[in-house]
Amino acid sequence: MLIAIDAHNLEGSRTGVGVYLFRILNEWKKAYESGQLSDFDFLLYFKKEIPEDILKMEVFDAKVLKAPFGAQSNTLFTQWLIGRATKKDKADILFSPNYTLPIFYKNGKTVVTIHDIIYEARPDLYNWPGILDKIFLRKNVRRSAEKADVILVPSNFTKQEIIKYYKIGADKIIVAPLAVSEDFLRKTDKNKITAVKRQYEIYDKYALCVGSIFNRRHIPEIITAFKKIFPQFTDYQLVIIGSNYTRPYIDIEKDILKTNQFLRNILKIKNKLPIIHRYFIEQQDLLELYKNAAVSIYLSDYEGFGLPLLESMASGTPVITSKQPALIETAGDAALFVQNNQNIDEIAEKMSAVFSNAVLREELKQKGLDQVNKFSWSRCATQTLAVFKKLLAK
Repeated sequence: MLIAIDAHNLEGSRTGVGVYLFRILNEWKKAYESGQLSDFDFLLYFKKEIPEDILKMEVFDAKVLKAPFGAQSNTLFTQWLIGRATKKDKADILFSPNYTLPIFYKNGKTVVTIHDIIYEARPDLYNWPGILDKIFLRKNVRRSAEKADVILVPSNFTKQEIIKYYKIGADKIIVAPLAVSEDFLRKTDKNKITAVKRQYEIYDKYALCVGSIFNRRHIPEIITAFKKIFPQFTDYQLVIIGSNYTRPYIDIEKDILKTNQFLRNILKIKNKLPIIHRYFIEQQDLLELYKNAAVSIYLSDYEGFGLPLLESMASGTPVITSKQPALIETAGDAALFVQNNQNIDEIAEKMSAVFSNAVLREELKQKGLDQVNKFSWSRCATQTLAVFKKLLAK
């Protein structure tokens, strides 16, 4: 049986959907090599190029779908090229890990993963690139959900949102939670963290914020809260990692510059920057920063899951996050929760508590390690394969 997969999210720097798909493929590769997937063949479709690490996974076939006249467009790729390719390749199932299916797809069974529906449930929080994107995305995700034979979601919260807004039966939606790479569970190397801290100008203890910067994730509030408590915790820095996608645009760099100048002037600090921002760092460096952070802060008004929470907990790092349904579902009782993401005093209070209380840090660390054990990429991959097998048995 041939499973065709929209794999274009594996190209370039991987975040979100790309990480999700890669981890599932890695589990399927291990299962295939142990003889557990002899009934399946997999064909991965790419837009521009096949990544090197995918080429090394020889159990998967892969091809680039060339667009006419060299045109490059996600819409062209997902809505036309994939549909044409699956018909030619006689795929039994098309799996899209990224929200949408070709609108007029009629070639076989379909499975789509919908990670959240913020654009439907909270359009005021979504970063719309333009009016056409707004119209197309909302309509196409809804149509894809209605059209798909099975919808995969990472949380019960997202399942309930799809039922609520799309009026789709619960039996069609399968919850397959995400997980973290085993790399996050490995012990830190003191020599590596020393080198990484030197590279990023981190001098001592630090709080970590990881994730693309959207308005709903309240980075300005975190900066202001850190500024408020910094005079009592001058041995700490705030390290922010993520590209700025705010819309309306928030000049995060300007905010950080002004805050750094203010703190350095009043406290006569010369040897370090209180707040550091990097748009992207290599995965190995990120692993070391996670493992050695005093706390990981991840606030958001709306998420479908909350992978950075698991990454933090797997690293043995205490977590501060928002009291938002999906984040509560992910973190369990292993985090400090912020009730109001706009309340500077509350955020500052939670940060101060973690910075000053070693017993609290250890308690959150142990609870986090227990919580992360409830999630597994192997289980997620197995659940997805079970969906394929059930569809093909019909």
